Amino acid sequence: MQDRQDGVNQSYTRNELVTALLYRCAVRAATASNSRAYTKSVLMHSVNMRPLMDPPLPKTCVGNLLSTLIAQMKKGKMQLRGSKSLVGKNLALMLKYANTDQKPYFVSSICNFPLYDEMDFGWGKPVKASVVDVGVSNTAVMMDTPSGDGINTLVALEEQDMKNFLADKDLLAYASF
Repeated sequence: MQDRQDGVNQSYTRNELVTALLYRCAVRAATASNSRAYTKSVLMHSVNMRPLMDPPLPKTCVGNLLSTLIAQMKKGKMQLRGSKSLVGKNLALMLKYANTDQKPYFVSSICNFPLYDEMDFGWGKPVKASVVDVGVSNTAVMMDTPSGDGINTLVALEEQDMKNFLADKDLLAYASF
């Protein structure tokens, strides 16, 4: 996927690439489920704000501190809204989009969290860690593979959307099940 990036000097993180792939495939799946009628959608991506604090919070800090990046998908183009300094504005946008006719998609990532290197409950380091079922449609949660060379993703979609999603040619080109 890195080879197919749009900008010559643009570099994307693996989380950004996987998020873009998931969002594109999910929107296409929903469109196919809706008799090929395109439905406006909005992507909300949780962002770990701990290292962005001034001063940064320690790695061992426990609790939730996040903001949400919002991408609005309109037929033919995507607009990103959000930056480190716009936490309050992003929250207002998130609430605004939650009350519209746009189909919301939520993505969260715990990639790069020290699940395999530093987690130990007294009986050794885990061989495998997983997230629980999110229980909310149009949601994806990403985490590192145990070897650290890939991303495992838990995706929750409506039943028909999931069937279309799992058959998407772009998803099949990059994912394994």
